[in-house]
Amino acid sequence: MVPKQTNTGGRKVGAVKQCLIEVEDVISGCMRDRLTLLETVEHCKQQFKKEGVYNPYLTDKRLIKKIYSSWTKDPSGEVMI
Repeated sequence: MVPKQTNTGGRKVGAVKQCLIEVEDVISGCMRDRLTLLETVEHCKQQFKKEGVYNPYLTDKRLIKKIYSSWTKDPSGEVMI
């Protein structure tokens, strides 16, 4: 049996999910603008540097590459872009 999460734990999980959704939104916008992976990584870094933005996942190159790469391949593994 999994113990019930406290409100504090639930808020932390929610905050992480929100940060990941934000990263996906930024990457999605970059792909819509047809930016390369390197340009997308740089754009995410610039978003992180904006005042009032604290999302450490925007600086995680591995995460950005993983999301970007998973969205640029079709099910057979071929690159679509």
